[in-house]
Amino acid sequence: MIAADPSLIEDWLAYSEDKRTSGGWYLRRSGELGQLSRPASKITFPTIDEALAEFVVRELDYWMEPDEFPPGA
Repeated sequence: MIAADPSLIEDWLAYSEDKRTSGGWYLRRSGELGQLSRPASKITFPTIDEALAEFVVRELDYWMEPDEFPPGA
């Protein structure tokens, strides 16, 4: 549960803010979630806890897509 460990929010916000790629998803403290490459993907959640849970799932799914890792990379 995210509420049980608030440092998770800060850790994932730092990860999102420090990314050096336009790939994947971003997370904002306001509860906004989206992709820089797809402005229409923006979603705003009522709480940062809900946004963080969705961010983690979407971010991990994005980087696990086969097209993101070409053979031999």
